[in-house]
Amino acid sequence: MYAGQRSIRDGIEDFMCPFTDFYMTCGPNESQFHMGTMAIDVRGAEPGVCYAYYAPATVRCITTYPQSGQAMWQTVNNVRCSNGYIGKVTFMTVHDDTLNAYPGMVVNQGDQLGNMGTKGYATGVHCHIECSQSDNTSWWQNSYGNWNFNYEVDPEDVFFMDNTNILNGMGNWKYLSDVPVKDKVTPNVDRDEYKNQIEVIVPELRVRTDASLSAEILSYAGQGYFDYYETRDNDDYTWYRIADNQWIAYSDEWERVYPAKPREEFVNIPPTIEARNIYMLDDKLQFAALNPGNTDGLSYKILSKDGEYAEIAIGNVWIKVTDSTPVTNEPQYSRGNK
Repeated sequence: MYAGQRSIRDGIEDFMCPFTDFYMTCGPNESQFHMGTMAIDVRGAEPGVCYAYYAPATVRCITTYPQSGQAMWQTVNNVRCSNGYIGKVTFMTVHDDTLNAYPGMVVNQGDQLGNMGTKGYATGVHCHIECSQSDNTSWWQNSYGNWNFNYEVDPEDVFFMDNTNILNGMGNWKYLSDVPVKDKVTPNVDRDEYKNQIEVIVPELRVRTDASLSAEILSYAGQGYFDYYETRDNDDYTWYRIADNQWIAYSDEWERVYPAKPREEFVNIPPTIEARNIYMLDDKLQFAALNPGNTDGLSYKILSKDGEYAEIAIGNVWIKVTDSTPVTNEPQYSRGNK
């Protein structure tokens, strides 16, 4: 990336490669200094030059180790990585001779984060960097004597390489175009305790055309509430249909489910109340798509209507019906007197 570069798609920052010129001198699990870690060493275009590097996303300093020019950083918000992960990223930069970071310091994406250097143990000017796709800040020494994070990942699964000049260091590097952001399929709705709803608590959740892991990925559902109309168990998941041919798989790490709160004096009825009839059967209130009028000698009267509901009298039974819920031919609620 270059100085001042920013990349935000659908409100989420992309985690960019912090270097303008990328010459990798040591890769993950290489040499005695990287064994058991996913760390890499990177220098710039010319050896011996203390090139600047930049904040790959908006980050906050967690802690520093001045004796080695070292700082631990964590993204302020969830970010998007090159392997599709969306969440917090925690990473370490090492060997900055000019380190001026302090815990709590916030650096915006694209602003200078530090400089390559030789502070601590280094055989030449470079930046040692290693990343964890989590908000876990544990920093521990492995059996090889090297320090690393929990949940470390290869930087090729973290960095987007747009506007980074790769001089040395082959890998499966990805660019923004390799991880397109699709539009949300179904919009969120307001919380309604009288409807079956599911809350997505992660930034992006895959939406498939059917209740199966082998079904086509249509797009994704964003954080928020969705009405659901059907459930199905398949492929070790319970699936929820949030619209026609739109299904999401349930995990307590991804969603919260809120079954509709029952209410006796409400009856689900489809749009255009005047074009429906309501009748009694087995002490249940039901409706049928019939012409206005009588059903088996039982008539109803619309007492009031404000566009969202109608108060209807059937004999001594008073009910309130809405026109915003899906059509169903099943009994909905028991009758209630008022």
